[in-house]
Amino acid sequence: MSASETPKLSFSPIVYVPSHGWISLNLREVWNYRELLVFLTWRDIKVRYDQAALGVSWAAGGRIVALGAQIAVS
Repeated sequence: MSASETPKLSFSPIVYVPSHGWISLNLREVWNYRELLVFLTWRDIKVRYDQAALGVSWAAGGRIVALGAQIAVS
């Protein structure tokens, strides 16, 4: 093969076919990866409520700062 020739690659495309129903749910595999499932679920819940708590504290903190500024000026 010379330097100007490109090699020809032969491959077949991968086709993913979705399964139907709950039959394809492999409970043994879910059980084997239960720690990962718990970790990802806990992370999602924690981030969701941490952000909510941050939003509430930001709103309250802004009002407290505004009140403090008004008291300092008057």
